[in-house]
Amino acid sequence: AFILEEFGDLRCMATAFGGLLLIKGCCSRSSSSLGRLHSFIASLGVCRGRRHFAVPLSPFLTSKRDMATENTTPKQACNVTGRCSSTTPPLTSEDIDANLKTHPMWKLGADSISITRSFTAVNFMAAIEFFNKAAEVAEKHGHHPDLHLTNYRDVEVILTTHHIGKLSEFDFAVASDLDAIEVRYSKKWLKENPTTTPP
Repeated sequence: AFILEEFGDLRCMATAFGGLLLIKGCCSRSSSSLGRLHSFIASLGVCRGRRHFAVPLSPFLTSKRDMATENTTPKQACNVTGRCSSTTPPLTSEDIDANLKTHPMWKLGADSISITRSFTAVNFMAAIEFFNKAAEVAEKHGHHPDLHLTNYRDVEVILTTHHIGKLSEFDFAVASDLDAIEVRYSKKWLKENPTTTPP
C-alpha cells in the first residue's frame, strides 16, 4: 500500500509498471482527501477507469515499497489501463526481426512502424467472422489493430502501438492471438500462399 501525503491520510492499493502507477482500492477517513485525488487525476488527463487510475510515478509518493512487478507484465498493463502509454518501450529493429521470424504470417509495414497481415477469405461472411473474432482479441488485450476489407473478402490487418508511433511487444502479443483464429481462406489464395498460413 502507498500513502499519498499530498492527499492527507489517503491510502491506496497500487501496482507499478513502467513509468505508471495503477491506483485502486483507495480509502480515507476524510472524504475531502478522496475528492482531492479525483481532482488531481482529472488535471493530469491520464488513463482512468471506473475503479482505477493510471498515473505517472512522481515524488509525491512517500513510500516506494514493494515496487516489484512480478505479476504485472507490459501485456497485462495494456489491458489494465485500457491503452498503452507514452512510456511503452518500443522494440528495437533486432527485436522486430526476431518477432517476425516467429510470426510468419506478418510482414513489416512499408512505414517500418507497423506489421501487416493480409489474406483472402473464401467469401464475405468468412471475412466478417474473422473481424468479429479479431475484435474480441483486441478488447481482451486493450490493444486494437486497424482492420481493412476490400473487394468484399480481401482482409488486411495492421498493428502498431499508436501512442508511441512505433512497434511494441503489445503488437506481437495481439498478432499471436489473431493467428490463432480459425479462418476460412479462399482455396486459390491458400494455394498461392502456402507458407503464410498457420501449420
